[in-house]
Amino acid sequence: MDIQLEYMYRMFVNSSFLDSNSFQVNFIAAYENYQNAKSTSDYKSSYNLMKVGVGASVPMFNSWSLDLASLYGFGEGSSLEFLTRANYYYKEDTSIGIGFRARKLDYTLSGQKNNESFSETLTSYRYHY
Repeated sequence: MDIQLEYMYRMFVNSSFLDSNSFQVNFIAAYENYQNAKSTSDYKSSYNLMKVGVGASVPMFNSWSLDLASLYGFGEGSSLEFLTRANYYYKEDTSIGIGFRARKLDYTLSGQKNNESFSETLTSYRYHY
């Protein structure tokens, strides 16, 4: 089970080429908790990571936006993550989304350095205040 909480500060970009109420640059701070009840001694059973990153959000069509982000995680190991997500806004401040995430995780287990790389699809629910 993987739970991630994230706080995003959105900054609108003023440009003569872009609509200043639409294109955004994001600064992200996040916390991730991972628990694997079926892990073997070859894999890490749990970890906690703090993450920082940057991203961008681009509007598409009427109620959609496309997010791109890159995050660096540190704590019980380190990670580098790339994320893309399409969000549908069914209210002005609430969206659901589908996305794709690719990540490399480096950690120490039994005194040896290890790494895992994986990719996954994800769903998200976001509320903007």
